[in-house]
Amino acid sequence: MERIKSLGGIVVDALFGIGLNREIDESMAEYIDALNDLDMPCIALDIPSGVKADTGEIFGTATICELTIAFERPKVGHYLYPARDHVGELVICPIGIPDEIIENQKPSYFENTPALFNVPMPTPYDHKYTRGSLLINGGEMTGAARLAALAARRASAGYVELVCAPEDYYIYAGTIVTPIETMHEFTACVKDPKIKAAVIGMGCGVTEETRQKLDIIAKSDKPFVADAAAIDFIRDIKNRSKAVITPHLGEFLRLFPELILEDKLTQALMAAEELGCIVVLKGADTVIASPEGLAAINVDTAFGLATAGSGDVLSGVIGAMLAKGLDPFEAACAGVWLHSRAGILAEESMIAEDIIANLG
Repeated sequence: MERIKSLGGIVVDALFGIGLNREIDESMAEYIDALNDLDMPCIALDIPSGVKADTGEIFGTATICELTIAFERPKVGHYLYPARDHVGELVICPIGIPDEIIENQKPSYFENTPALFNVPMPTPYDHKYTRGSLLINGGEMTGAARLAALAARRASAGYVELVCAPEDYYIYAGTIVTPIETMHEFTACVKDPKIKAAVIGMGCGVTEETRQKLDIIAKSDKPFVADAAAIDFIRDIKNRSKAVITPHLGEFLRLFPELILEDKLTQALMAAEELGCIVVLKGADTVIASPEGLAAINVDTAFGLATAGSGDVLSGVIGAMLAKGLDPFEAACAGVWLHSRAGILAEESMIAEDIIANLG
């Protein structure tokens, strides 16, 4: 905005409306490219020309704007990449459409904000189990589950129990650890009535043991997060209605290679519908999708969250929200928002432990 104020001229981009749904022809593409080459700031009305408002896709080329003035409500395309790189600063301008009219349209897509979830605050009558008790499966790569467990505790879970192989017991020391040797022992830990939710996958191998443990958790009818290796087996289990899966794009496309050409919102929604569970498709524009067709787009984030262990932290935070009794969609929205907010506070040079430190 300061640059706009300091220059005498600006470009106002109103070439197309929000209904653009076709590739831009060659002559118009050359015109847009010429606009982008001008040493003059560009302001888009509603959405930069060349952007598909419903998906954030680019139709060949699009104006690169320093400011976009959207009318009444933001559009999906303002928040999803690659379009987000073209929007610049986003300002929402009311034009007099009553809230009731918008509500009557029954919108399905939302910006991920605290309005979408309600994390219970501690009361004088709480004890550690009522504040949320979570089980985390510790794999052979021990750092991942340790990060998830510490994140869950910092995200205010009252009790976090980590189960692991006996040989890893002392590596996991520092949290509540239960060594297990058999699937029967694992089942007993999962079925413990004190345990309200579970997290599995981080630090595990893509092995039959991981698949069996995932199936045990799913059959317990308790909500759970499936991350990393566990995502590969999510199709193999029947009871997925209380699951939250947290794939990055590579993990996602191993499950759904046929969706590689779809936009991110469509990818997440189609996967959630097919699997019957919550899908958290991670990235700088994380999308949380439900089987019912609801989706939340995470807008405020820190690019420094792209660091080793960040996904393990996210799984722990979502697990803590599930243990507190939030439904899976609400828990996923809360976990993603808290994780992003902690990343913003930790700033650019963060490591995973910095994200955890800022969760409070």
